[in-house]
Amino acid sequence: MIGNKPKHQMDTWNKRIQVGVTEIEFRPHPSGAKKKYRTRSPAYLLNGETPVVELEGKAGAVDISCCRVFKGHRDELPDDFL
Repeated sequence: MIGNKPKHQMDTWNKRIQVGVTEIEFRPHPSGAKKKYRTRSPAYLLNGETPVVELEGKAGAVDISCCRVFKGHRDELPDDFL
C-alpha cells in the first residue's frame, strides 16, 4: 500500500460518519443484497493496515471498502473516497 492511504481513509470516515447515527449499506460482494446497518464503533486500523468498522447486528469488524453511506444521507462520502 502506498503512503498513509488506510489511515487517511480511517480519519476521513471518522470525521464524516456518526457512530450509531449514520445509515450504512454493507455489501461484501457486488452481487450481494444490500443491507442497512448503523455503526457501533468508529473506524480503526486492523493489524495497522486495513480500515475497519463494527456494525450493529454483525459480529466482528468489516472492511470500510465494503461499506457505503446510504445515498442522500448528509454524511455521504464522495465517490472517490476509496
